[in-house]
Amino acid sequence: KLYIEEWLRSTGLTYPPYAGIFFIFVTIFMSLLSNLLNHLLIDMDTMSRENEIIARHNKDKKEAMKNGDKKLWIKVKRQDPMIQEMQQKSMMTRMLPMLVTYGPIIYIFTTLRVTFQDKVNLDMNGNLANCDNSCGGVVVLPFDWSAFSWFSPYSVDPSLSIAGYGFWYFISAIVTSSVFLRVFGINLSRNPQQKNQIM
Repeated sequence: KLYIEEWLRSTGLTYPPYAGIFFIFVTIFMSLLSNLLNHLLIDMDTMSRENEIIARHNKDKKEAMKNGDKKLWIKVKRQDPMIQEMQQKSMMTRMLPMLVTYGPIIYIFTTLRVTFQDKVNLDMNGNLANCDNSCGGVVVLPFDWSAFSWFSPYSVDPSLSIAGYGFWYFISAIVTSSVFLRVFGINLSRNPQQKNQIM
């Protein structure tokens, strides 16, 4: 781990302006790994069918309660055990890729978190005296948003601000995950309509 940190610092990839771009590639890699595993380990057609069955069951239950339809309510109650089992199985299926990738992702996350706390990154923070956590800067932003807790003033120019590790990771991960979800057509929600929207 220490070797990786030193190697990254020696390449200059952890310092602006390269740090922000490097981070994007890291999150692309992590999203690609996660979504490839989703694609390989989850039968999307089966999950889509199960989502439709669960959605129809919930719709029937709501309709039976709303209209007082005793016949439909009896049907719903008979199906409840099967639906609950299907929901549990679906939840475990969705969790499998996450469990497989949990270790590597945590390792990458913690390694990078330490790497971005080098002196060069810390010196960017104009609010370092009041910081007691991850204070190293990753990217310089062309505006002053230091009033918000996600940002700190840029020590070189107070009219600018810096984004730290947590914020930039969060933004990069959301953007890259969304892109790969669309590319692979992966729908992990229980709404079968979303798959068509993604595709």
